[in-house]
Amino acid sequence: MLHAITENKTGRIEVNGKKVSIRQLFREREDMLTATIFSRLSYLSTPALHQFFSALIPSTDLSFGNLREVELWPRFSLEGHKQNLVEPDVLLNFDWGTLVVEVKRPKDGIQSYQQWHRELDCLPNEYTEGEVLLLALGGDSKHNQQMITQLNEKLVSIDFPFQLSLFEMNWKLFGNIINNIILKDNIKLLSTDIAVFKDFLLALELYRVNYRQVDMSDLSKINKSRIKLVKNILALPKIKK
Repeated sequence: MLHAITENKTGRIEVNGKKVSIRQLFREREDMLTATIFSRLSYLSTPALHQFFSALIPSTDLSFGNLREVELWPRFSLEGHKQNLVEPDVLLNFDWGTLVVEVKRPKDGIQSYQQWHRELDCLPNEYTEGEVLLLALGGDSKHNQQMITQLNEKLVSIDFPFQLSLFEMNWKLFGNIINNIILKDNIKLLSTDIAVFKDFLLALELYRVNYRQVDMSDLSKINKSRIKLVKNILALPKIKK
């Protein structure tokens, strides 16, 4: 389906009385991006999973290879709040505990520490017995860092009942990490791992996320004969019109 959307082969549907393409709808709905990325995690091999999450969350020594379950949009009740039903975007269950992921679109999604707090506050006990991590994925990194600071201050002030580590990442860096994993020769990936990672990048390209970065060390490896060829071409006399 993702490849059909990319090639604009999915046609149009009616939304609120207007005909829109599935491609356009995909770009407008962050839930579609969430499903495209996180529903595919279960297809990754153990080494690929560990490499992927260790790159996303490098400041921890947790093992991410044994992913027990992926839960998309689980619903929990939350007493004492005006909004008594809470729906985190993604819950990833590992041997060591739980990774909560809150997803926003690449361009205009705004993360909210109040929303994070509600989602964490509603987690049943079985999700908080081990380590608990929250990853804010998408939106503006500077804003996300401010939200992390505010939430940390709030949790300290109310003596939150479990330990929590907060992380954030924008989609450009997310894509760059995946692209580097694919390109590295020293990482042994299965063909299925590569296919899944390429689907991740394909989804980001639909959102026009420019995840490729030029490494200056790569530029220094340009063949000298090619440089000489360019110089010779530039040295050719101009043709008069």
